[in-house]
Amino acid sequence: MNDLNIPLLASLLFFLFFLSAFFSAAEIGFMAANPYRLKHLAKTSFAARSAEALLKYPERLISVILIGNNFANISISVILTFLATKYVDGAEDLVFTILVTLGSIIIAEVPPKTLAAIFPEKVAIISAIPVRITLYVFFPLVWVTYFLSNQLLKLFGISMSQKSGGALSKEELKTAVYEAGKKLPRKHRAMMLSIIDLEQIAIDEIMVPKKDIVGINIEGDWEDIMSQLESCQHTVLPIFKNELNNTLGLVHIKDIMNLMASNKFDKTSFKDAIDDAYFVPEGTSLATQLINFQKSKRRLGLVVNEYGDVIGLVALEDILEEIVGEYTTDLVTTRKDIIPQTDGSILVDGSINVRFLNRTMGWELPSTGAKTLSGLIIDLLEFIPDNQVCLMVGNYPTEVMQTQDNRIKTVRIFPELINELKN
Repeated sequence: MNDLNIPLLASLLFFLFFLSAFFSAAEIGFMAANPYRLKHLAKTSFAARSAEALLKYPERLISVILIGNNFANISISVILTFLATKYVDGAEDLVFTILVTLGSIIIAEVPPKTLAAIFPEKVAIISAIPVRITLYVFFPLVWVTYFLSNQLLKLFGISMSQKSGGALSKEELKTAVYEAGKKLPRKHRAMMLSIIDLEQIAIDEIMVPKKDIVGINIEGDWEDIMSQLESCQHTVLPIFKNELNNTLGLVHIKDIMNLMASNKFDKTSFKDAIDDAYFVPEGTSLATQLINFQKSKRRLGLVVNEYGDVIGLVALEDILEEIVGEYTTDLVTTRKDIIPQTDGSILVDGSINVRFLNRTMGWELPSTGAKTLSGLIIDLLEFIPDNQVCLMVGNYPTEVMQTQDNRIKTVRIFPELINELKN
C-alpha cells in the first residue's frame, strides 16, 4: 500500500478526466457547429479550416472522438477500481462506485457538453487541431473502427453515401433568416425573405391589368396625342394601332421631350422614336423576369397570354418594389383606387391587385388565389353579388359597395374593426 505513488496517480487521474472532458466537449461542438459559420471563419482561421476538413468525414471524426473518450474513461475506471481494491472494503464499495460515477458525470460529461452546446463553433475550432493530431496518430485504429462500423450499418441497408447534403431548402433558408433575429435589421430581413419568394410569384400577380394600361393610339387625333404626351406621368408608353393587341412598340418620354425642345417633333419623328416592344409570357416568375430584364437591358414589358394577346404590363420597378417595398411618395394619399374615409374605413377599387394592396397598406389579405380584390371576394362568395354584401376577407371586415359588368367595382374595408372583433 505504501509503495503506491499517490501524487502520480492523482496527476494521471486529473489528466484523464481532462482528456475525457475534452473529447466530450469536442463531440458536441463538432456535431452542433453551424457549417456555414465555420465556412465563413475558415477564410481567416487555420483551426477553423481544420474543423471544416474534419466535418467532411463525420464517420472518421466520430471514430477518433469515441476512441479518445473511451480510452480516457476506461483508464479512469481501471485506476479507480485498483484504488478501490486497496482502500475500500465491504459495503463501502457501492458508495464508492456511486460517488465515482457521479463525479465522472459532473466533471467529464455534463459541464463540457453543456459548454460545447452553448459555443459549438468555438469549441470545434479549439479542439480541431488536437483531434486532427489524434486522428493521424491513431489512424489505423480509426480506419478499422470506421470500416467495421460501416459494414455493420450495411447489414441494415444503410450506407454512408446516403448522408444528406448540406444545402438548405428555400423553407430552411427562410427559417435561418427568421432566426437571425437582431443580427439582421427587420427591413433587411424582409428584403431577404422577399428575394427568396421571388421564384414563387408570377408576373401575373403584380402586373398592371390591360384595362389600366396607359398607352397611345397612333391612329388617334394628333392634337390628342400631343396633349397626352405633355401631361403623361409615365416614363415609357406603349404605342398601339387601335388596340393594345396591335402594339407597335414603346416610346420613352424623355426622347419625345428632347424632340419637342429642338422643335423637331412631328408625326414622322414620333414614329421614328418608337422602340421595339418587349413581350413577356404570362406565368413567368419574378426571379426569372428580373434576370431577363437585366439581360435585355429593358425596364418594361407587355405581358401576353398563350394566344399572343396583351393581358397586362410589368415594369422593373414593380419587381423591385416586391423586394424593397414601396419607395415612392405616400401612395395612399395619391392613388384614386385607395380612398381613406373619416370613419377609419378604406374605399378600394375592386380591380386593385391584392399583393399591391397588401404592400401599400401593410395588410395581410389572402394573396395565393385570385390576383385582384374583386376576384378574391368572388372566390370567397362563389357568386357575383347583386347588392351590398358584408363578409370577412381574411381577418378584414369587408363590404361590397358596387358591382358593374360582372365584377366588383367598389369595396369598403374596415381595418379599425379587426381588434374590436377579436375582443
